[in-house]
This record gives sequence, structure tokens and C-alpha cells, in this order.
Amino acid sequence: MATTGIEWRPYVLTDPLASTIAGLHDVLRSCEDEAESKRFLPDRAVDALRDAGVFRISSPRAVGGMEADPLLEMEVFEAVTRISPGAGWNTFVGALHTAFPAAYLSDEATEAMFGGDEWGIVAGQMQPMGRAREVDGGMVVNGRYSWGSGISHASWVLGGVRMDRGDGTPSGFRVFVVPKAQVNVLDNWHVVGVSGSGSYDYAVEDVFVPDAFWFDFLSPTIRRGGPRYAPPIGQQLTSAHCGFALGAGERAVEEITMLAIAKQRTLSSTKIAERSTFQHELGHAYARLSAARDHAANALGELGRQRATGTAVSDVLATEVRAASTLATEVALDVALLAMRHGGGGAVRLDSPIQRLTRELLVAQSHIHVAEVNYEKLGIALLEASGATGLGDTFVGFR
Repeated sequence: MATTGIEWRPYVLTDPLASTIAGLHDVLRSCEDEAESKRFLPDRAVDALRDAGVFRISSPRAVGGMEADPLLEMEVFEAVTRISPGAGWNTFVGALHTAFPAAYLSDEATEAMFGGDEWGIVAGQMQPMGRAREVDGGMVVNGRYSWGSGISHASWVLGGVRMDRGDGTPSGFRVFVVPKAQVNVLDNWHVVGVSGSGSYDYAVEDVFVPDAFWFDFLSPTIRRGGPRYAPPIGQQLTSAHCGFALGAGERAVEEITMLAIAKQRTLSSTKIAERSTFQHELGHAYARLSAARDHAANALGELGRQRATGTAVSDVLATEVRAASTLATEVALDVALLAMRHGGGGAVRLDSPIQRLTRELLVAQSHIHVAEVNYEKLGIALLEASGATGLGDTFVGFR
């Protein structure tokens, strides 16, 4: 395994866990082309991630999870993504989508999901793309959902629904969980980036969901685990988007560094690494990415400390961590574009990791969680903390 000698110093990632993730390198790298061709993560990659325990990182200890704080989550997702962005995307989706039912569902449900020989992995979409009506003992759900990342290897699927009052108007926002056999997975995942994530659409039609298998999205009851599960669900996703972007950006730095050392452009008498323009841009990119990484780690570390002590998270910190994920994604994409620019004609070939990283980050930037409105919301929070009033907040999105 070639190495650049570039160090991404850990914040809290322990040596045993870091070594376990490093041990995934060969199998995850060997699956990258196959995952893109098949449009989902190959079984041997999933099995390696499962054996390493990374799908358990976010779930409560009561069901066999690690119940990690947000900074450790970020580092795990970052480390896996640095090896392979497709695997990193599947890791954070599987870890977090499994954690929420594990924390909020009934004992009956978690026994069914985690009490058997195989620890359940959950995929799905929590946005309320479906509708449900109450019936005796539960509800009946219908809907079509997008972005079912990792659904090819999941054993359970969740979905968000608006409750129907009976007069056609919605009331309430619930998240249900059902065995994957009860959903129809649609073979329509043909995309420009994160194509190996298996993020197929899926549909449910008149599926009965027992009361034990749903939770309230906006005000879920914590049934196991500690204060890590108290913040709004959207806030709990920040570690994932920070980790994915940073890991992909770091991989781009490593790839263009190795290429620059070896590559001499046509009609040039020097290698790319010997050009002062490249040296300047590489140093600038590394500094910016490191700064975005430190900022995300600082914000997520403080978020974890406040959660652990039961301190109410301020609006400024809550919006700061969201803005940190936006910044990390922006900077990482800039780094990937730099790598494309200096990589030359070889970087555009489909077997080049540089073009793949660029496409992955372009798609990551389209996610609502890292939208630029996060900067606006942080600005409003800073102004209100300083005494401004009446600024308003018209954005209603994924909390």
C-alpha cells in the first residue's frame, strides 16, 4: 500500500479502532470499481465493515452498539471514507439509520432487530415522503422514497410518514421500521456520483406497521442510550457529513500528491511536484482542509461535551455544527477540483480515483444537510445571541 507520508492526526480515535479501520484498506479499495459497476457495495466489503463493527458506532450499548460521541463518529466516518468514499457513505448511513430505531423503538422491536444471530442494519429515508392512517394496533403506510442508501445489504428499512387525520390533511410526523421484505426496491439507481452506494428508490403499499415499530420524528422518546440521542435527529447527522467530506478531501490530497511525484506532463521538462504553482496550491489546499477539519472537530467535540453533561445546546452551537459540515464539503470539493486540474488527461478516466472523488463530492454537496442556508441560519443565531430581534427564519428543512 503506497503512502504519501501525510498524517491526519486523530483527535480521539483509539489505536485499536484506528488499526481495525486501517485493516479494511485492501478489501475496500479492491471493491471500488466493482461497486460503481454494480451500483451497490459488494458483499465482501459489507462483510468487512460489519466484522469491523463500524455499523455499530452510533447505536446504544444496550443493543450492542458503541454509543460514540459525535467527534468519534466523525473520525470513524472520515477514516473509512479516506479509504473508499462509497464505503464511507454506506457506513455512516448504516450506522446512523440503525442508531435511531435502536434508541427510540420499543423493546419488542429492538429484540426482533438485534436479538438474533445477525445484528440488523437499517436503510431508508426519514423525510416524510409517505402517508399513514391509524388502524387497530398500528398504522398502514403508503409511499415512495428516494435515497435508500445501503438498502441492498440492509435487513430493515425505515421511512417517514405524515399521519392522515381522516379528512385528507396531514397530522404528525412518524418514522416506521419494517423488514426489507415488506418494501419494493426499485432498480433505478443510475447517477453521476456515490453510484456504488446502492441508494435505490423504494416503495411501500398498504404495509401494516405495528405500534411497536414506529417513533415520533420530532419528539422521539429515548428508550435506551444516554443524552447522545436527545438532540433533534438532523443535528445528530452532522458528524456523518463532516466525516464523509473530510475523508474524501483527504483522499484527494493523497492521490494528487502521489500522482504529482510520479507524473511529468507532455512537453514539460519537470514533474508536476517540481512546479512552484502546484506546490503553492497543494499547500493551500492542505491548510484549508486541515482548518475545516479542526473547526468541525472543535464544534463536534463541544457538542459532545454539552450532551454528556446534559447542558442545553445553544442555537449558535447547533447551527455552527451544521455550518461546519457545509464548509467541510465546500473545501473538500475545492481540493478534488484542484486534483482534477493538475491530474491531466489521466484524471478523467473512469479508473482514476481523482475523477470519482470529484463526482462523489459534487453529489454530497447537493444534500440538504449541507445546503448554504446553514450559513444564513448561523448568522441569524449569532445576531440573535447579540441582541437582534425580528430576523425571522423561513427555512423549514431536515431538523
